[in-house]
Amino acid sequence: METTKKDVEHLAELAKLELTEEEKELYASQLKKIFSWIKELNGAEAPGVRPRDCAQAPEPRPDLPEQFADREAILRLAPRREENFIKAPKAIE
Repeated sequence: METTKKDVEHLAELAKLELTEEEKELYASQLKKIFSWIKELNGAEAPGVRPRDCAQAPEPRPDLPEQFADREAILRLAPRREENFIKAPKAIE
């Protein structure tokens, strides 16, 4: 995959990064090498090894609500609050 400075500019825009021209050139070169290594790894023979989503299967954890010992201490850490709730900016307009 050919990676150009334009690709780096697009990624930087998505990530909200401001890059210098030198950084754009450097990152384009680095990404080109990374994609080259990935292409090489994709062609590697690995008989008897099944593809996996991750290197180690995660242990499932229970997703249970829990009470905090000092609710007021947690609310004091919030940048904004309204009564007993943390006030966050509106996500959807």
